[in-house]
Amino acid sequence: MHWLQRIDDDIRRQRSLRDDDDEHEPSATDRGRDTGEKDNVNPVITANEVELEFDDDRTARDETRVRSVRSRVRTRKRNHRWSLRSRALFAALVASLMLTVFISLVLSLRMLSLSEENDELRHQNELRDAELTQVRPELERLRADVTELIAKRLPGLRQLVLDQVVPIDDYYLRNVMFTLVKRGKRAGYEYHLTLSNDTLQMVLPRVNIYLFDRHGVHIGSARIGGTGEHVEEVPDLGPGETVTKVGLVTIGEGEEEPVFFRVRVAEPYTAEERESPNPQR
Repeated sequence: MHWLQRIDDDIRRQRSLRDDDDEHEPSATDRGRDTGEKDNVNPVITANEVELEFDDDRTARDETRVRSVRSRVRTRKRNHRWSLRSRALFAALVASLMLTVFISLVLSLRMLSLSEENDELRHQNELRDAELTQVRPELERLRADVTELIAKRLPGLRQLVLDQVVPIDDYYLRNVMFTLVKRGKRAGYEYHLTLSNDTLQMVLPRVNIYLFDRHGVHIGSARIGGTGEHVEEVPDLGPGETVTKVGLVTIGEGEEEPVFFRVRVAEPYTAEERESPNPQR
């Protein structure tokens, strides 16, 4: 770039010298007047004029060369900028491809690891299912033995199945059904009794319900009809009358859920026996 600047300075200096010579050099007409010659005398070309013409040609060539050089410099700069931009784009493309390959590799390894863990868990579940299949008949047999032993110790014990109607047909009690009721952290079991009087006399129902856990331990009870504390009232049954009594048996905190139940139905108790001062039952 410094040599371009020097060329420009030389061109400006030569133009300045040429302008100064033109101003001080007399024209051919003036020289004719000064010498007393006629106007039609042929002008004389001096060495200065030849040198000026040569300088003009050289200046024009220098200007052309400077413009050409400047054009090439601008072209090189433009190409250089495009080259840097292309390199940056290529580097970004290569980086994105490498990142994509790396992420794909990591995800593939993770999926392979999860697949192996899933296969291992499936194999363990199959082994446990096979063990349970072998043990289940033995468990059922043991459960039946426990139920039989508890039934022998507590006659009249029945299996408690929720939301299932269990026929009783004992005196005026036709059937019973239990439903689970949640009250906060405490669980209760709602009973539904169907009472029916097939006699020709007024009947006063008296029913006791007992719940037991899987070990045969008594965990809850309810008294329906009769006298005493914590007794659920029930209306008298007229001849041919059928009613449904609904109540709740509450289980204490920490107790196991009931597995068995037992129902005791008292003999029919007539209104005359209730009003008697000395009832027989």
